[in-house]
Amino acid sequence: MTTKTDTFNYIESPLSTLWTTVLSVGLKSAVVGANATSGSVQVVSMYKIADYDFLDDQSARIVIGTIVAFDWAGVVVRASTAGGGSFYLCYYASGDARVIIEYWTGGAFSATLETITGAPGTLANGDELRLDVTGTSLRAYINGAAIGTGVTHSSLTSGQPGMGYLAGNANTTLISSFSGVDSAGGDTLNAQCAL
Repeated sequence: MTTKTDTFNYIESPLSTLWTTVLSVGLKSAVVGANATSGSVQVVSMYKIADYDFLDDQSARIVIGTIVAFDWAGVVVRASTAGGGSFYLCYYASGDARVIIEYWTGGAFSATLETITGAPGTLANGDELRLDVTGTSLRAYINGAAIGTGVTHSSLTSGQPGMGYLAGNANTTLISSFSGVDSAGGDTLNAQCAL
């Protein structure tokens, strides 16, 4: 078992030597995926933990910082840089108070796997968003409580946990902390925002 700690700064890219950039792309709109068709172009940044041997069953958790309207923050699991970036993404869209789970492959949006409305409500500073993947099952959590129905998807079988965000303001502290955990109690990375 390996446990490491880190601090990160949104202005750096990659965030530090413990992170690898999976995807950094300009998208239109504050909501990624199928809805990225209108609005101003903003940069979506995705990072995975570098140089770890996480097992395929893993969890990624963030603590929300300050999110302004139409920015979002999220977590990724089974992320790799292969083919331009592939991962499962779970994010909180602040503009319409939804939690969305998506599948991205080859550096591009592929499918919305689950859209969770109602139960999430409005996430605020200090709230926790988590995505677990076990086998082919993906499940989102807010503050430790399962939300939605969960989904199954089998396209990605390995990779690293990580985080991602879209911010119109680079100084906005969207994520105050991150934890990536090997579900078998193996590798762990705990990181705090230094901004």
